[in-house]
Amino acid sequence: DGLYYKICRHGVELALQIKAAVQERGLGFVTDSTTNQQFIIFPQAMYDELSKQFALAPWEYMDDGRIAARICTSWATDPTQVDRLCSMIKLINKMTRTDFIVRVIFYSLSAAVICDMNGSFSSSLL
Repeated sequence: DGLYYKICRHGVELALQIKAAVQERGLGFVTDSTTNQQFIIFPQAMYDELSKQFALAPWEYMDDGRIAARICTSWATDPTQVDRLCSMIKLINKMTRTDFIVRVIFYSLSAAVICDMNGSFSSSLL
């Protein structure tokens, strides 16, 4: 009778809103999920900042220093909190990229910096 889908719709829609914000910022995923669970790959600094205000569950520690985190929504998830999370993903990612550019300029003569197309970065000095 579709009761399961009716109950789950709210959580799935909110998770897909988070997914869209993450995609807009060019971050990656462990897997492409169309469910209420999203497995997002964050730069360490971004994960640390978001973890201060949201319940992120570390899923996998990547070899390059990034962290894959599980974000799960439900029928009880507050849409205003999802809006806040999406806004912070956008803001923190911009700050992280700016910080990255400043540090690359400052340390360019003394450190090897690796940057991929998603804006992820690693360096012994960063």
